Amino acid sequence: MKVKVSLGHLPEMVQPQPDGPMQWDMSGEDSGRILIIPPELAGNEVVIRLLCDNQQLREALRRSNQTLRQRCEEMEGWQQRIREEREFLSCRFQDARLLVEKLTLENHSLQGMVNGPGSSSNHSYTSSKTEVLPGHPARNGPLEEPKTLDQWERKRVEETEQQTQTTPLRSLPAEGDNEFLQLLKKHKEKTEEEMRELRRKTEELKRERDEGKEVIERQHRCIDHLRAKLFQTQISSNEEAVQLRSEAQHTSDCSSLAKLTEQLQATQGRYRELEEKLDYLQKSSAQRDRTEALLKQKDKECAQPFDGMWKVAMSEEVGKAVQSVLERVKQAAARRPKTLPAVPPRLVAVSKTKPPEMIVEAYRQGQRNFGENYVNELVDKASDPAILELCPEIKWHFIGHLQKNNVNKLLGVPNLFLMETIDSAKLADKVNSSWQRLRGASSQRLKIMVQVNTSGEQNKHGLPPEDTVNTVKHIVSQCSALHFSGLMTIGRYGYDLTLGPNPDFQMLLSRRQEVCDTLKLPMEEVELSMGMSTDFEHAIEVGATNVRVGSIIFGNREYPNSALNTPNPSPLPSPAPSPEKTSKTVSEEAAKKMHHLTVSEH
Repeated sequence: MKVKVSLGHLPEMVQPQPDGPMQWDMSGEDSGRILIIPPELAGNEVVIRLLCDNQQLREALRRSNQTLRQRCEEMEGWQQRIREEREFLSCRFQDARLLVEKLTLENHSLQGMVNGPGSSSNHSYTSSKTEVLPGHPARNGPLEEPKTLDQWERKRVEETEQQTQTTPLRSLPAEGDNEFLQLLKKHKEKTEEEMRELRRKTEELKRERDEGKEVIERQHRCIDHLRAKLFQTQISSNEEAVQLRSEAQHTSDCSSLAKLTEQLQATQGRYRELEEKLDYLQKSSAQRDRTEALLKQKDKECAQPFDGMWKVAMSEEVGKAVQSVLERVKQAAARRPKTLPAVPPRLVAVSKTKPPEMIVEAYRQGQRNFGENYVNELVDKASDPAILELCPEIKWHFIGHLQKNNVNKLLGVPNLFLMETIDSAKLADKVNSSWQRLRGASSQRLKIMVQVNTSGEQNKHGLPPEDTVNTVKHIVSQCSALHFSGLMTIGRYGYDLTLGPNPDFQMLLSRRQEVCDTLKLPMEEVELSMGMSTDFEHAIEVGATNVRVGSIIFGNREYPNSALNTPNPSPLPSPAPSPEKTSKTVSEEAAKKMHHLTVSEH
């Protein structure tokens, strides 16, 4: 018997034939092969079931091949998109680098316009630029300095085009490497440094303009005074001339008239000099105003493209860091002994000195708890419009030392979730009374933790360990507006874990046990906030329910006034005397002349 069945359909029944052996046609992707079955097995149910199973396996294999082919096509499309994105980022990076170099050229050109086209600083800058910039051939002979703004602009455009043609594109770093982010950070720091230099120059120009205005006002007053004196001198000289005509016999009066005439001529000459100085100062003030407007415009043009690239790189790094830390927290919790309370650890992302954009990106990755050390910084970030709009469920933790005069300011922070640094009964009373006044008729209590100085270091805040029970008892019994959530400590920095468990963490564990035994509190309701970026995994393993991690997520902190973040300033040449200082000297000389003239008249 011969039966033909396609690969896409299963045979319903095998019909025996009177002559010859039964045949089975396996059609489909590998059609053409005939399965021959002896006649005595043609009606066997087992053989029929095996053939059906074989047909189903072939169908499943065909579908698997189609699915795999689709996945390969999707993978090729994804790789193509990755290549396009890499090319796009490479172009953007080249544009940013050319923009930074363009800003540098314009900065030096503007400095040359302010200091004068013939100054030595412009000449040294042009020479150094010719030697340092890659892709520019060395020039023989003296350099011709541009004398007008149009010449400066044409020279800058030619140098930028030449550098664009001769400088090869820089390839992007491999995925997972931080070299690209570091390069962007270096370019941003360099641009910020140049922006600060431009702002400093602008402030100097403003101060010089204000001084020039003061000098102009003084000169106006001096000129008015000189005019009055000149008028008085003319009147007195006319009167003396009449007297001299009537008293021609007195030769001494004639000599006095000659002296007055000389003084009058000298005063008129000084008046003309002061008018010339006034015109020069007015022209200089107008030039400074134009330069200041141009600097502001270039500042805006430079900030826009670079900020976009920086935000893209920052978002990727913060997102990866948050996910990595959350995974490490989860693994550390899995290693915790079963004898400890089964409380899931809470990750508090410490965003001290970091911009609101990083907080928003971490919030997008699922992070909700954020910590701040300073009251003013917490108030500013919690009131930031972007955070209020994009992070409605954010929870703020205050983890720094709190002074009593800042309590009301801190309690006004929106979405304040937990205060972890109550270190005295007096501070607890102050917070309790302020919270009662602010919450009004609301019954919501403020969550707080008691900070314990387990290491005994003088430079750290917190209660002595022996005062922990009494302070907690005071809060529970006397502070009805506060909810005691647990204990907090900052362990000794740099402890070697090869010596055993951290003794500061063990101390906090024993204090929690003592508090729970004395006040009859459930141990699951008393949290432990301990562990930071360097030791948070060990803290979770020994029982921490709240860890504070900052630098691993957001990077090292950058303090504006820190010497580590301030580059060494290069020695600057002493500036030439400004026109305003020269005008001050002229004004002083005019005042001396006026004093001399007044004395002579008397």
